[in-house]
Order: sequence, then C-alpha cells, then structure tokens
Amino acid sequence: MKKHDWTKSFENNDIQVIACKACGFIHQWPLPTQDELDTLYAEIFYEKEKPHYIQDTDADREWRNMQDREKLHAFESFLEKPVDRKPRILDIGSSSGVFLEIFLEGGWDVLGIEPSCTAGLVAKDRGLPTLITSIERVSLQDLNGAFDAVNMREVIDHVLSPYTVLQKIHDELLLPGGIICIETGNEFNEFQLAVCEHYQIPKWWIVPDHISYFDRMSLEYLLQKIGFEILLVEATFPLELFALQGDNYVGNPEVGRACHLKRVHFEMCLNRIGKDTVKGKLYRALAQVGLGRGIILYARKNSGAI
Repeated sequence: MKKHDWTKSFENNDIQVIACKACGFIHQWPLPTQDELDTLYAEIFYEKEKPHYIQDTDADREWRNMQDREKLHAFESFLEKPVDRKPRILDIGSSSGVFLEIFLEGGWDVLGIEPSCTAGLVAKDRGLPTLITSIERVSLQDLNGAFDAVNMREVIDHVLSPYTVLQKIHDELLLPGGIICIETGNEFNEFQLAVCEHYQIPKWWIVPDHISYFDRMSLEYLLQKIGFEILLVEATFPLELFALQGDNYVGNPEVGRACHLKRVHFEMCLNRIGKDTVKGKLYRALAQVGLGRGIILYARKNSGAI
C-alpha cells in the first residue's frame, strides 16, 4: 500500500485535504472507501448533492452542444480515423447523455458509463447506449472491447484512485494511439485564493464528493507518469473574476447562475461570429499561467503500447 506523505493540509466543513508528495496531487485524507463512493454516486449524488444538474444541463443545451462539437473536432484532429469502421468513444460519467448525442450525430460509435441510476436512466430513455456502473467496476468484456477515444468530464476528481483509473484506461480501454480528454477543476489557483483572502471565506471548493484536486502541472505529471503524451491543455473561463469584481457567488446559487450565464454569453458570442480561435488562444494562454476555473487536457496513448 502506498504511503501518503504531506507537508500541507487544508480544511473546509470538517473535510481535510492534503498536498500529497507521494501521489503528486492534493486529495482527501482520510480517503473514503470504494463502497462509500459507490453508494454516493449511485443513490445520493443527483438526488441530494446535484438535484438540478440535469435540468441545468438541458437549459444550457445550446452551449453544451457547442462545447461538445469543439471536442468532437479536437478528437478527430488528433485521431487518425480507421478506414474500415466508425471511431469508437467511451464517455465516463456520461450523466444524461448530452455528450453522447453529439458524437453519435458525428458518426461515431458511442457508449456511456454512468454510476447514477437517476442520470443513467435518463440517457437510456433518450436511446443512448449507457451502462449504469462505475469505471472501477466495469470490465473490458462489459464494454465489448477497447476504444479510439475516452472522455472524462468532471470525473477524475471524484474517483478514489485517479492513478488506478487512468492506468486502467491506458492499459486496457484505449487502443494504441487512442486519445483521452480529461476536464476537471483547476483548484487552488491564484484567483480562487484571492477570492478567499478578499472575502475572508474558507476554501469553498473543498467538498465531500471531491476526492482529488488538480492543477495543470499535477494532472500532466500524473498522465505522463502512466505513459500518456500530452497534446493540448486549455483552461476554462476564470469565473473567479466575477467574485473579484464584486459578484460574490460563493454560497449564493442565484448569483452563481447569473455569472455562469455571462460566461455562456461570452463564449456563444465568439462562436456565432466565427471567433472560436480567439477563445482558444485565450484559454491556452490562461492554462500556461495556471489560471482559469477548469482544465481541459488531451493526451495520447503511445501508438506502440499494447
């Protein structure tokens, strides 16, 4: 068993996280059990922790579809399509299946994994192929073979062992030359810390269902350690700017929703006038200096790997 070793720890509402030198990223301590996590995501997460998530996703459908089409184009630019079949993608943490719909329309074979019965059944009702299980519990046989691409949006921070999950994806679930896209929060970034200092509030992003916390460097380190080649890293919009300009959304969902919709408007405006490349330049630059609310990272499994 790995020995965890740390020099810094942080707390919020009795949740302690440690800057673990052994793992290379921040994570909860003590760690929950896998059974506890399975129960949380199968029975509690959408019902109590995120009761409006599916509703909000549907309300933001045009924006989400724009984002997912950008991912479709990115995957296709990094991946050499097989000539004898459709490319195949696995969406881990597929929720209600919005991502799967775009790739299905784009001519891909798709499959989702979703541990929540609530969200998984919504996807199934929409006719989207979805297994209601967790990435830790699923086998290659369950998935009917390996994939050309894997998508993980807001998942890596929720699993018990990011290293084990990514190793499984690299060694078992991706074909040689396959692409993974990981989207996760950019935690403990300087804008977040500035908000805490200015408003004299605790680190609100430390919550029970987030087990691990990454920034660009720690996520790149983990993937490279496993054997992935980093292809592209982008940030997402630095939402903390709203709080630093006076719209403090921490603990205020209505203000948070309003700030989110301003971000949506910004990105949709650029998209509608054909300026997506400008947004891409901005978000890549933010990633380089460690800013932005989230991280979107693309990496490749070595084409010679088994």
